[in-house]
Amino acid sequence: MQEIKKVGIIGGGKMGTSLFNYMSSFNIKIVWYRRSHAEKAEEKNKRKLERQLKNNIITQESFKYRIENQLITADIHTLATADLIIECIKEDKDEKIDLFRKLSFIVKKTTIFASNSSSISPSEIGSSCSVKNSVIGLHFFYPVELKNIVELIVSNNTDTDVIKTVEQFLIKINKFYLLQDQSNAFILNKIMLKVQATACFLAKEKNLTYAQLDFMVRKELFPMGVFETMDQIGIDVLYHSVMNYMPTIDNPHYYKILCDHLQSLYNQQKLGIKTGCGFYNYNTDSSSENKDIEIDTDISEYIIHQLKAAYNNAIETTITENKCNQKDLHFALEEYNGTGI
Repeated sequence: MQEIKKVGIIGGGKMGTSLFNYMSSFNIKIVWYRRSHAEKAEEKNKRKLERQLKNNIITQESFKYRIENQLITADIHTLATADLIIECIKEDKDEKIDLFRKLSFIVKKTTIFASNSSSISPSEIGSSCSVKNSVIGLHFFYPVELKNIVELIVSNNTDTDVIKTVEQFLIKINKFYLLQDQSNAFILNKIMLKVQATACFLAKEKNLTYAQLDFMVRKELFPMGVFETMDQIGIDVLYHSVMNYMPTIDNPHYYKILCDHLQSLYNQQKLGIKTGCGFYNYNTDSSSENKDIEIDTDISEYIIHQLKAAYNNAIETTITENKCNQKDLHFALEEYNGTGI
């Protein structure tokens, strides 16, 4: 079993950025490969470290280590000596396969390949390249700094030593993890998918706005509304993930309203916060933050009851099917949602 001393991160989006920021606080060599704005990101990181040093947030020793051992680059060949590479590119199976195939000719033989995919299995990504025994899923949740949960997903091809090495790495970076085989993969998203589908159904059934339903959710269930959360995640990410889940999910018809909404928004490129419009229009509408929405008490109680039932039934099914033990699952969901119900 090897020790992970150098990590490569691929992707310049919010997850790649969050992963880099989180791992920067550990004594780990990091190469963050991003195809654009690498120099700008490098300069920004240096200024941040200088401010932290000036304000005694980090020591001179820590400052020196980070300057010498953290590289932000647009040169993919700098990943050649990484012990672990985590890709955070868009949710596109073909692009991930092409990336890992390309990397397999660049990196050392012992490099472990990890995908932060929220819906694509390691065997699918690694099937077309020579490194399939070293491919795993490492599904972090955004923001990485605040969500103490990772789904570690392995296939039948994954070497035992690879699994043990990654488990030790997750312990080193203080991350609680759920070890999942591919048949049990992405259980947290699938539980919340049931809540999202129920919310879409209820909004249509009771003729409620997204803001009205989210208001009830914030008040009674979670810190953030269901539709707000989907906009934060990104409609494109959700759409591709949900489409990948559908072939293996029970009662796919139950998710039709949600799928139709996501497809419509995706086709219009209304991708949530990042485009300024999704379920909410963030350019002209502040209703997602409206705290004074009045809703009939009977309707409110019905909505909350139905959402709680969907959530708890999904949890019970997951536990009954031995996909996760109760204690670990409840902890993971509290980290995922910021609270428990």
